[in-house]
Amino acid sequence: MNNLLPYLTLSAAYILGHEPSAMSHKCQICSEITYEKTDRKGRIFHFCRNCRFISLDSSFFLTPEQEKKRYELHNNTLENQGYKKWLNSFIDQAVSPYVPVHGQILDFGSGPNPVLKILLEQKGFSVNIYDKYFYDVPFSGLYDTITATEVMEHIASPVQLLDTLKKSLKTKGHLAIKTEFRPDKDEDFLKWWYKEDPTHISFFSRHTFNILSDKIGLGVIFSDNFSIIIFRN
Repeated sequence: MNNLLPYLTLSAAYILGHEPSAMSHKCQICSEITYEKTDRKGRIFHFCRNCRFISLDSSFFLTPEQEKKRYELHNNTLENQGYKKWLNSFIDQAVSPYVPVHGQILDFGSGPNPVLKILLEQKGFSVNIYDKYFYDVPFSGLYDTITATEVMEHIASPVQLLDTLKKSLKTKGHLAIKTEFRPDKDEDFLKWWYKEDPTHISFFSRHTFNILSDKIGLGVIFSDNFSIIIFRN
């Protein structure tokens, strides 16, 4: 009977719509075994049935030097009116309703041009920034809110990052995240424009964030079910 096990495993894999991996891959969020699918560029993605997290295989990650050069190409400046409008919409939805006047904010992953910091300061908030490549200064103290706009999709270890950010939140402080939620269907994900950016390596659903909230010990207090999720410490 034991000799049949490899064939049973293969059959199950094909019935489920994917080929088995030569080596098991565990989900970065919940540690369940994932399954693989390949996009039209030949890149491998790991899909989790349990928490709906998707990650790009690490063999396709850019080097830090390549990643930084990619970020330097972004036109995220005060002169970009579309970008300012996008950020102000995020502030109106995810910051202003939750942070007291003159509240302390950390903008995590600010990028080379910290436009969000400027816009928040114009509204009376006190803002510190951190960015791995452009403002790599250790952040200390506790914050009323931590923002992470278009950051989570670049992170290889989301649990470790959120655990770190939680430690910098005040009691009842908020973590406001903006990242595009993955399409429900795997086939739609494989055609999705958002995954085409080579620096985007992690993709979340609302369900993924619910599981993350339990794992980290943060409560979900708001989501637009599209790109914004807000946790409370």
